[in-house]
Amino acid sequence: MLSNTFFLSRGDMNRNVLLGIGNRLRSDDGAGSLLAEMFSFPGWLSVDGDIMPENFTGIIKKENPGILIIVDACSMDERPGSFRRIPLAHLSSEYGFNTHNASVKTLIEYLHQFVKEIVFIGIQPETTAFGEKLSAVVKNVLPQIADILKKNAWENIPEKE
Repeated sequence: MLSNTFFLSRGDMNRNVLLGIGNRLRSDDGAGSLLAEMFSFPGWLSVDGDIMPENFTGIIKKENPGILIIVDACSMDERPGSFRRIPLAHLSSEYGFNTHNASVKTLIEYLHQFVKEIVFIGIQPETTAFGEKLSAVVKNVLPQIADILKKNAWENIPEKE
């Protein structure tokens, strides 16, 4: 069940953008993708980038958002279901915070010229084994993250050191 989902509301100018990334066939790796599918809120454009987020740069550029929030599962040596803001400088295989190797870092570097601010939120997976279901602990944090975004309170998410 792979889909690319956009939630558009009329009249919104310079909306915030949520870009969810993830492979739904790899259990918790699909968390960002699923969050994007379930997230709908006025003033936001929600994009399910699936495993090819670079395919959606045109939409993000056109939107010219004040903030781009990227959500993806990534190994952070935290308790499963934990979520953290990851400093953009740490998004490389060198730091181990990225499940998609250099592609997310390259994507962010490219989008910086079209977006005022980019925030990366990582979710610690319990498993990334083949399977289409999220673990309960990861599934349960998605509504929490959605509520934080709706309140524009992403700065309250602890930053990974």
